[in-house]
This record gives sequence, C-alpha cells and structure tokens, in this order.
Amino acid sequence: EKFKGLSDSQGGGGRHLCCGCAYEQGKKDAIEGKKAQFRPKEIKYSQAGAVRHKDAEEAYMLGYNENK
Repeated sequence: EKFKGLSDSQGGGGRHLCCGCAYEQGKKDAIEGKKAQFRPKEIKYSQAGAVRHKDAEEAYMLGYNENK
C-alpha cells in the first residue's frame, strides 16, 4: 500500500531496484541524522508485486521524509 503512489520508473539502471530496500535505506539515514543521499549501489535488485517498475529513489525519499 505504501508504495502505490510512487512514480513509474521505465528506464535506467534503477528500474529494478528494490523499493522496500530503498525505503529502509532512507528511513535509516533519517533516524541516524544523516543527509539524504540515495546510494543505489547498496540496493538489491528486486521489484516483485506492487512495486514492479516503481522509482526506488522516490521510495528512498519517502522513507527519509517520513522519519526525519
């Protein structure tokens, strides 16, 4: 449900990155007081189900902004 509003990602290297993992990365950075900095190389490849072809960087920012 949380990721339904994410934009579609139809190209580039981030298309198949795990949005749940990206969200958790952003959440962790915010809780630890770090500057928002999406690090796609640290995110696993997986976009099954509801997050298929969704924007992982947008998921990162969602996690970050909900927890800062």
